Amino acid sequence: QTAWRDFAMELAAQGIATLTFDFRGYGDSVGPSHLAHIDIDLETAVRFIRSRDYPLIYVYGASMGGTATMIVAARQELAGIVVVSAPPSFRGLDATEVVAEIGGAKLFIASVGDAGGAYADAIESYMRQAQEPKESVLFDGTAHGTQLFDGANSAQFRETLLDFLKR
Repeated sequence: QTAWRDFAMELAAQGIATLTFDFRGYGDSVGPSHLAHIDIDLETAVRFIRSRDYPLIYVYGASMGGTATMIVAARQELAGIVVVSAPPSFRGLDATEVVAEIGGAKLFIASVGDAGGAYADAIESYMRQAQEPKESVLFDGTAHGTQLFDGANSAQFRETLLDFLKR
């Protein structure tokens, strides 16, 4: 939650409603963490937002949150998703079979050198599988997930996230 907080505040200042949260067992949340079930936490958040009658719902997720985002997007109708530095599978979560089922707009982001290029390779795989509309952005460096909010690519990363949402 804290990694997305400043960006969420930027969006809110522009009149865009946002929700950030911690998966169970992380940050300020209570209960034990169950990595293989974080998609359930995310899906619950999406249902909460949907119950508030927001017309367009976008989900942004980084690292394991990006993997959960793809899984939830295959189950829920969303306006779009942003997936940052997400492994195809992670400790019981597996998005490898669902990428082609995701509707809405899709943006896949990674750093070229993150994990020796593994996340850039994952993006290539997602781009081959995903239906249109889809796009990808690779940043220089090795920053992983929300680390892109800091450092040399910070402004471009934020701009990329905001541009996607506004389109």
